[in-house]
Amino acid sequence: NLGTLRGPLDVLRQRIRKYILLDALFGVICFMAVWLWVDLAVDYGSFRIFGADLVQVLPRYFRIAALLFLLGGFGWLLLRNLFLRLRTELRDEALALSLERQFPGSLGDRLITAIQLADPVRARERGASAEMVQQTVMEAARIVGTLNLDQTLDWQRLKVLARRCLHFTFGGYLLGLLLFVAGAAPAVPE
Repeated sequence: NLGTLRGPLDVLRQRIRKYILLDALFGVICFMAVWLWVDLAVDYGSFRIFGADLVQVLPRYFRIAALLFLLGGFGWLLLRNLFLRLRTELRDEALALSLERQFPGSLGDRLITAIQLADPVRARERGASAEMVQQTVMEAARIVGTLNLDQTLDWQRLKVLARRCLHFTFGGYLLGLLLFVAGAAPAVPE
């Protein structure tokens, strides 16, 4: 019975996992880009301002603590945004409720009803006949087959994250280049 609904729910499950992977990837890229530019600004900035290289001047324990802090932030980001989210079980009922919320007019509680009644124990408890369950499952499968499952995910959010990654990486390179050119320009004679 539930086999006809399993296909669209598995497709939604795969798209959610793809979304999680892309979200984590963009988060890691942004983190690494910000880490690079802050490190470069502190290192090069201290050299330009104080004439001292922080790698040479700062105590070893301070540099190790800073590195461990950054690696801890990186690990926490991966744990929170990737591993814990991928580990979450995406049950059929949860996916059905998500689709019901996204497409209330189209589904009208048919999908969640079909999934709940596909369990023979629940169907008997509710007094549902096998024919009624079969018809509900078939109707829900027909409707779900016509839906655009991508609408259940916020792809606009990923586009914003992708743009941030571009700004943090290439925008930082452009800013660094402009600052370098401005600093290397010969002085204008008076």
